[in-house]
Amino acid sequence: MDRPRLALYGNFGIRNIGNECTLSAIVFNLRRRVPAAELFCVCSNPVEVRRDHGLPSVPIEPKTESPDAPPRHQAPGTRAGLPARLLNFAFKTIPRSVRQFRHAWHTMGRTEALILVGTGMLEDDDDSIGWLLPLLVWATAARLRGCRVLALSIGAGPFLGPRTRFLAHSILRLADYTSYRDQQSLDYVASSGHSTRGHRVVPDLAFSLPLPVTTASTDNPSRGQCVSVGVIDRSKFHDETSYLSYIEGLSAFVVWLLDSGRSVRLIHGDGTYDNESLDRLQQALRARGADSTSRPVSLSQISNHVDLMNVMAGADMAVVSRYHNMILALMLGKPVIALSYHGKFAALMERFGLGRFCRPLADFDVEWLMQSFSELAVAPPEVADDLLAVAQRCREEVTAQYDVVEALARSGISADGIERSSQGTP
Repeated sequence: MDRPRLALYGNFGIRNIGNECTLSAIVFNLRRRVPAAELFCVCSNPVEVRRDHGLPSVPIEPKTESPDAPPRHQAPGTRAGLPARLLNFAFKTIPRSVRQFRHAWHTMGRTEALILVGTGMLEDDDDSIGWLLPLLVWATAARLRGCRVLALSIGAGPFLGPRTRFLAHSILRLADYTSYRDQQSLDYVASSGHSTRGHRVVPDLAFSLPLPVTTASTDNPSRGQCVSVGVIDRSKFHDETSYLSYIEGLSAFVVWLLDSGRSVRLIHGDGTYDNESLDRLQQALRARGADSTSRPVSLSQISNHVDLMNVMAGADMAVVSRYHNMILALMLGKPVIALSYHGKFAALMERFGLGRFCRPLADFDVEWLMQSFSELAVAPPEVADDLLAVAQRCREEVTAQYDVVEALARSGISADGIERSSQGTP
């Protein structure tokens, strides 16, 4: 086939830097490896994807609301009762899914593959089918259209209820190729009763992003003098008390850094949901007499992963609460302390030899944070080169995975050379 058509599916266009950088990574690599391919994106907000990535895009479903509106999220603890859920399923979910299927069926014509692009594609935070059901609809339409379904370096689990487990298993059965971004995801799928024979573990697609010219070096004498400190939104906390304790603890840590003569750059990983936390942290810093007008603390202007990588490149260390903030820092050889909301943090930090510097947000302890920083700040300068070496191995593994997509694109619909997973064909 002269011009293969590949669909890239994901929760993109929502100003989440982690999601957007995985899309940037696969677009960058596919355009280099298969320049003749016609790429398009199936996403949450086509307007922003077209603008930010220059990628033809269609919505996951036709929407009646403004295309610029960010997706709505159900607040924790507001799950409807069974009668309301049944009525909603009968009168809203089924008709909506029918419309989605018709939309997907027409969109996937003349398309070789539907590629599920990284991210926590099969993670379940609240036992909601709101993300998994549309994914199943699109995967089903793709397979009925004769398209391959490739799941690349996705996150999976936990599945909090039988509905989400059923949907996740159904999606995986439709996949011709499946890889997970960490062993934990593969193990969770296996433990949930689904066969993972033929599945692989391949690091996050972000590891295949192009790097800035300056990363890290053993020649850098200023270890720990400039620190990037990241925040995360309140949705990752069980209650308001834990969230406010996190903000107050971070502000105490930042003041401690400033008092020790270091400079601080505040960062985020989501241009929509992290703004409140940035505002609250700055308020807490002002209350402690530390803000950008009187002390060496600055709020970095970040709109995409390139901005974030440039900020990280100019820092010596990073304290992060978002997964892809952690990945980008590690790619640049920056020692990292991770405040984790999911097991995926610990899995990656262990691979980079930094497991003891990862702690759950629920166990946030500013004294531990200060002690960990002090230990990491005096680590041998060769640590940076060690981190870069591990990141390079991750890059090579992700790069090898693009061979799968390239083989598909070059061989057409028959997908010669694609190793099918063991779930079988529906």
